[in-house]
Amino acid sequence: MYFLTIPFTYSASNIRPNDMIAGMPSMSAVAGMAHNLQRVMQTELGYTTFSSLAFSLIYFNIDRDIGTPRRPPQEPSKGSMRMPGLMDIRRAHGQAALVVYFDVTDEHESNTLLNQLGESARVHALQHLLAGELRFAGGEVFIGTQGEFGNKSLTMFVEQDWSAVVSQLMTAYPTQGLLIQDMSHELSRAAQECGTSTLVALADLIYQSRLQREAKRQQSPRTESSAVMEACVSVDSTPLISEGLEDQPDEPCGLSEESTSLSTDPLLDDDALFDYDDFDLDAMTDEAIVENADTDAGQPYVGVLLPCAIGFHEVCQPRGDQHFVESVLSLVRARILPSVKLDLSQSRAAWQTHFWRWEYLPAHRLYRAVSFAQ
Repeated sequence: MYFLTIPFTYSASNIRPNDMIAGMPSMSAVAGMAHNLQRVMQTELGYTTFSSLAFSLIYFNIDRDIGTPRRPPQEPSKGSMRMPGLMDIRRAHGQAALVVYFDVTDEHESNTLLNQLGESARVHALQHLLAGELRFAGGEVFIGTQGEFGNKSLTMFVEQDWSAVVSQLMTAYPTQGLLIQDMSHELSRAAQECGTSTLVALADLIYQSRLQREAKRQQSPRTESSAVMEACVSVDSTPLISEGLEDQPDEPCGLSEESTSLSTDPLLDDDALFDYDDFDLDAMTDEAIVENADTDAGQPYVGVLLPCAIGFHEVCQPRGDQHFVESVLSLVRARILPSVKLDLSQSRAAWQTHFWRWEYLPAHRLYRAVSFAQ
């Protein structure tokens, strides 16, 4: 297995997939980046057997642009101009990393690609090519970052071990870094246990997450997380929601009870101060987790849960080349890198749970990103 990591700086990225949803760039946009990478590798560089099998996204920071562009008026109707109902087109900038789990079945192509990624001059040329081809939710992409303190720059690199990738990212960003993980299995479980719709379950889980973090801010004293970081470095059936359609077809997720648990280790998890309303990850700090991680009586710690657009659903049969679609919502979890590292070092969950894959269900006209573990 090989993991190609592409750290990048982005600007003017769309954080409003449509008029009804505002949030971080959708996972379908990230899937588009992985697909574009495969296309460039196959058609532009000649690696015809290159295949992107799965992808992961890590945010280092994301900040909403102060100025928001305005939509132009729509076409005139009956002699008068029509203005769209919602004018705000929200955009953001920041730094992130795309990690693609890939395979090259041809041995000669595989050896050539690995040699190319081992030479700085060729890596620079490849970065220049990808920078002109990759887009992050419509925004501009610049390959490479300067690291959290500007003294540990990150460029494209390839590893055979996912744990080694996480370690390098933690070295460059010791107090920043949030991996976006699929939690649609928890959304399904919560809806089934409560006998409610997935929309109600989504709201309940997000509200519980926010309440728990607010309680920890007030009750737990802030402590330095360097000792925790050191320890981490040294130890080596998903109902979906679309607008107007709450119940969507589900597939068995195939995860064990242990790997799908919301809180598998009370000593360390993603207890982060993450203001997702302002999209500000720079202010994110890690806190020590007290032994009793239940901030509400009987409620396990659920982590930083957020709604996210993960795909789209065709709402009617295509009319020629026209497709009418609605965004599909689901639940994701923003996880700090030390927690991801412990998943691997303590076998709390398989590495596949940190990755996504893109799938198309033609019988349901549904396109979505789901956990690679499914």
